[in-house]
Amino acid sequence: MEGEADFTTSPQLAEALQEAMANRVGRVDVDLGSLSFCDCSCVHVLLTAREHARETGVMFACVALSPCAERVLELTQARPLLHAA
Repeated sequence: MEGEADFTTSPQLAEALQEAMANRVGRVDVDLGSLSFCDCSCVHVLLTAREHARETGVMFACVALSPCAERVLELTQARPLLHAA
């Protein structure tokens, strides 16, 4: 992703993640390195997708965090759940 991930773009993110998992891939990596803004609606979409991935046996992680993505994941305590080590 690049640009902004907020309440206006979260539906598109959710759709893209659902489509990726519907294709029966074994792993979904979400690159957040180019985000200039990220809010809690994006975190909600990511956590929902992570849960769906767990239920369907798909590995799921957020990679290459931009400073704003890293900050919102830290503030919401979602980083350990979403970020690949």
